[in-house]
Amino acid sequence: VSVYKRLTGDGKQTGPSEVDLLRDRRALRVSNDDRTEFSQIMERDFAYLADRYYLSLASDPVVRVSRGKVTVTFKVLED
Repeated sequence: VSVYKRLTGDGKQTGPSEVDLLRDRRALRVSNDDRTEFSQIMERDFAYLADRYYLSLASDPVVRVSRGKVTVTFKVLED
């Protein structure tokens, strides 16, 4: 609902919104230092594939942390 509609009363919401007390709002949080360190570890371990399949990394591995998962992306140079 837009701010204008809330101020003028044109919005559909008439009372306070209901809060779901049972919803799990915890999230995994990883510090930037730990992400950087983990990225460096993943880059070293990527060497196994790089040697076997003649691959080269285009950039440092990217570590993303989201709800329920950690994703590491390796961008590979295309020769």
